[in-house]
Amino acid sequence: MYTVEYEHGTIEIVILDDAGYEDDLKIEIEDEGVYISQWSSTLNEESNIRISNKMWSELMAAINSPEGAFIKIDGMLRKK
Repeated sequence: MYTVEYEHGTIEIVILDDAGYEDDLKIEIEDEGVYISQWSSTLNEESNIRISNKMWSELMAAINSPEGAFIKIDGMLRKK
């Protein structure tokens, strides 16, 4: 299950583990970049990373790509 909310220039996506084994994954997409965080029950703290919007775009493309190395040239994704 996941939720999507639009709020003041931010898109917030929360992905829940339906089986209840993993803590919620939160993705906040903003103009400055994409913030990915997950609460750690073991450490009792939130772990965060920030990636660029370009990295996020490439991650979304990579999810459905075949094996290999790819580069975007003139807006077209090409295999290296």
